[in-house]
Amino acid sequence: MSEAEHSEGKGSKGKGFLGTLIGFTAGAVVGAVTALLLAPASGEETRDRIKERMNDVSDKAGDALDRSKEALEEARDKMTSAYEDAVDKTSSIIEQAKAKVGKKATDDDEDDDAEV
Repeated sequence: MSEAEHSEGKGSKGKGFLGTLIGFTAGAVVGAVTALLLAPASGEETRDRIKERMNDVSDKAGDALDRSKEALEEARDKMTSAYEDAVDKTSSIIEQAKAKVGKKATDDDEDDDAEV
């Protein structure tokens, strides 16, 4: 998978989740308003119920958004930690390889000097 395809995949997943969250919220609002409008009650009672339901849906959406932000921050922290670990391990391996190459070069120079 090319880097462009990989980055497109990441973006579409985020948009898919956000789209699903928005769709769910919109559906809940439309359903609640429809149920309240069709229920036998006075206009004032219906408006109060709609306000209450809207506040409930808004609170739930806010909670879901907060949980999503926390999950994203946690994932970012894990990715940062994994990246730093990979950099440390890679640096260590590079240093070991340099030391081996330097030792090999020194050994080869000593062998050349011994032959002369």
